[in-house]
Amino acid sequence: MGNREDVNWYRGRLPKNGDENPTPLVNVDFLPSKHNELHLGEIEEGQDRVFVRVMTFDKDNDNQEADINRTVIERARIGNALFKELADDYHVRLPKMQFVVGKDKNNKSAVFVLANRVEGHNLSELIDETDIASLSAPDKKRLISELDDLIVSLGNYYYDIVKSVESGKEKEHLWDVDGFSQYIFGRQKGDSVSHIYLIDLDPLFEKVDLWRGFTDAVIYIGVFLVRIPYCEERFGGRLLKSRQRFLEIISELKPLLLKERPFITDSIRRQLLMKLDRWQNLLSR
Repeated sequence: MGNREDVNWYRGRLPKNGDENPTPLVNVDFLPSKHNELHLGEIEEGQDRVFVRVMTFDKDNDNQEADINRTVIERARIGNALFKELADDYHVRLPKMQFVVGKDKNNKSAVFVLANRVEGHNLSELIDETDIASLSAPDKKRLISELDDLIVSLGNYYYDIVKSVESGKEKEHLWDVDGFSQYIFGRQKGDSVSHIYLIDLDPLFEKVDLWRGFTDAVIYIGVFLVRIPYCEERFGGRLLKSRQRFLEIISELKPLLLKERPFITDSIRRQLLMKLDRWQNLLSR
């Protein structure tokens, strides 16, 4: 699946000189599989089974092909760096993956997302619908432990957006990694046991402004926080690391919200403080 280039975690073929690979998936025989319009199918790379998606990104000046080319390449580079950060700094487990920049079937500049297939249970379905008793005792124990770690990791990820705003920066971040439906508890090739993997690897990111960076990140933190008691009820055990970390985050957020800032009105501040009080009570039970 390609050679290592400028980022040691990355195994893909990003162009070094601003050029594209005009036929990134030439002579590829796709296995019959299609989930949506972005899913090209699956290919076999050695003993790996690789899931392939394609994404195009248009700009307002989409008649300037050179600008689109640079934008797609830049998006692949930034997306790669952000996924690397998510894996290295926040310890979110990713399957073996790569981005390839080239032309799609309509001759449009695109990012091809290739990732090893992970076989297992969708995490959202596992939490909401699947009979947990169907899991072996070791799998259930590992699932609860890794779910606890994942919630902490995602809480830290969005709290760091708040802290970057507090320092006057506008942190670029992946905005499509927060749903449990984007994770699978399963195995990729080479695994002896199941783990929780992020499988939605599209390079979708944004640089939030000061207003959205603060308020949206606080709301995201609440989204993860309220899942803690629900998951505990489903699995019959406490997510102790998640409870402790989110109580710490709440205690640190309150004084930040009390500070005067031009992009938060008194009304919004009161609403957010009320949410933090409610969340704190929820986790203190």
